[in-house]
Formats: sequence, structure tokens, C-alpha cells
Amino acid sequence: GAGGYEPVDFRKLKELLPQELAGFEKGDSSGEKNNAFGIAVSEAKQSFRTADGSKSVRFEITDPGSLAGPFALANMWMNVDIDKETSSGYEKTSTVGGRKLHEKWNKDGKHGEVHLVVGNRFMVEIDARGVEMADIKSLISKIDVAKLEAMKGEGKKS
Repeated sequence: GAGGYEPVDFRKLKELLPQELAGFEKGDSSGEKNNAFGIAVSEAKQSFRTADGSKSVRFEITDPGSLAGPFALANMWMNVDIDKETSSGYEKTSTVGGRKLHEKWNKDGKHGEVHLVVGNRFMVEIDARGVEMADIKSLISKIDVAKLEAMKGEGKKS
């Protein structure tokens, strides 16, 4: 609807993020809700790194709240199809489990990003350095995506 949604409390989003990751130490954790110019957004983040600092992973869940609906920030990747390859990496979109997935890989810096649209509303992002892309994609299972999807109707404004 035109009114969009009140974003899900970032504390609820933080509960869906992993609190431990095998082989990694827990790093910074944060959450916030911002409302600027009538646009309310909620986000939660959790990071991890190896003891030697050679590998890092950051998980993020964003609820675009008032943008959900007509503008649908979370739909950013829904209507885009990308399949691009360069000598240093690739970028592509696909569908996994009925959800749109955007992945970007730079083999030179061994840096990968995965964005998953959940419930046509939430954006789940995993950003990792020093980790292979197959492992980055498998990290999606560390987030309770089904529980997140069940929240897609929360905060609907009339």
C-alpha cells in the first residue's frame, strides 16, 4: 500500500543473525532504526573475523520499512538480471529457493558479496573477505530466512 510499513524493530532482526561462526571470532554487532525525510529503515549487523585477521564475514539484514510497497527497495534485485564476467571476477543474479539472489565475486581480492531478497521486503547481505564464494553462499543458512520471511507483513500501515 501507499503507506508502506513501519520497519521491524532492529532488535528482532539481530536475533536472526548468527551469534557464532566456526573458525571465526565474533566481532562488532549493531542495530539501528533511522527515519529521515519520511523514510524509515531498520537494520542489524553482525561481523566475524579469524584470529589472524585473514578472513572476515559481515551479515546484515535491512528492512526498508516505509519504502516497502510502491518503491520496494528490497525489490532492487527482483527485476534485474545480471550475468557479467571479467578477468578478475563475476557478478550475476539467480533464483535460489524461489528467492532472488545477487552475487558479486572479486578473485584478486578474494572478496565476495551475496544479497538475498526475502519476502519481497527484506534484504539479507553477506560480505566476506578471504572466503571462497561457495562458502559465502552456504552462510545464508546461518540466518533463519523462513522466520524472516514470516515477518514480511509486520508493521503494515493502512
